Amino acid sequence: MNMVVLCGNLTRDPETRAAGGTTITNFGVAVTERFKRANGEKSEKTAFVDCKAWGATGENIGKYFEKGSKILLQGKLDLETWEDKTTGAKRSKLAVVVSTFDFVGERKKERSSEPVGTTAKSDKPSVQTYEPISEDQIPF
Repeated sequence: MNMVVLCGNLTRDPETRAAGGTTITNFGVAVTERFKRANGEKSEKTAFVDCKAWGATGENIGKYFEKGSKILLQGKLDLETWEDKTTGAKRSKLAVVVSTFDFVGERKKERSSEPVGTTAKSDKPSVQTYEPISEDQIPF
């Protein structure tokens, strides 16, 4: 099974561009894990994940999210491979292809620059918002 669920903050503004008749939106998400060490000291570790979303999903992410926005997303892992132009070495990286997303916490206003293909306010996704929870409310 190839399924990913992430909740974190955008690390940069989403970038939407046309690709072969449809649109693709690229953005990054920082996901922070908080935990206690064996000595009881609280600690955290952050992972930075590259994400991409196609079509209307990506357009709406580009329209309503910006750097620092919280997002809850679901998708799948995609291994991207290419050949380095300068060295000729084979390179690869994992990215998440987003299938669905949700707003988390306070919803930001619509961004001023509209992505390709969106025109009407009826394009707003119908989503439920979630209030942030504290570390003490997590049952594990």
